Amino acid sequence: MTNGVLAVKLIVNFYRGIGMKVGSGASYGNKESLRDILGERVKEVISRCDELNLEWSIVETYKKWAQRKETENGVQVSAIDSEITEDKAAAIPEVVELFEDNINKLTSLVDGFLASITASVKSLPYGLRYQAKVMYEALSSKFPDASEELLLVSVGNLIYYRFLNPAICAPEAFDVIDLPAGTALDQKTRKKLGQIARFLQHSASYTTGKDIADGSLPPKTAEHETIQKATGSCALFI
Repeated sequence: MTNGVLAVKLIVNFYRGIGMKVGSGASYGNKESLRDILGERVKEVISRCDELNLEWSIVETYKKWAQRKETENGVQVSAIDSEITEDKAAAIPEVVELFEDNINKLTSLVDGFLASITASVKSLPYGLRYQAKVMYEALSSKFPDASEELLLVSVGNLIYYRFLNPAICAPEAFDVIDLPAGTALDQKTRKKLGQIARFLQHSASYTTGKDIADGSLPPKTAEHETIQKATGSCALFI
């Protein structure tokens, strides 16, 4: 599901267009739009962009902390340790405090997106949800010994990775928000939306035995309730 399968792309693009109401409001057969589902959450990120640091790599958190120290105190980054490891970074209380604050903000925002999405499950295109159901049943039949958690990974990839994530990362392109003519989201805001979308997708695709040493998920929050909510939400789509 993470490969560029043409059939999946066609189905997802079709339902993201014709299957969702354009604009906002409760008309059009009580169908909600992507703007209704995601709009307020995206606007919150935009309005809080300057105060948000959503970096979930403790090494990257250390580098930003070191750069701030250099600016404030005139201490060169190289003199602190520009090639620091995760273990060394985790041994610095200030860095750990910043890292945990980043994770708390990130999971709080992701919880908000999850709440909006799960509250609007019935508004998602029926054909898309039917595709997720058929995919789940086909995989269940082919791999009868696989756990439900593992089988739901394909559902998470379809709904979050294929359908919703592009609308979170590029909200102006999918009528989630309006921007003045000739303007675009700045890179800082787009990066933060991308971090939220990536965490949301990874959380929905998370399995208990998944190796998170590559930094794709925050190590300190691998069992966080946000991940449990995201994986549990996949069952709602089928």
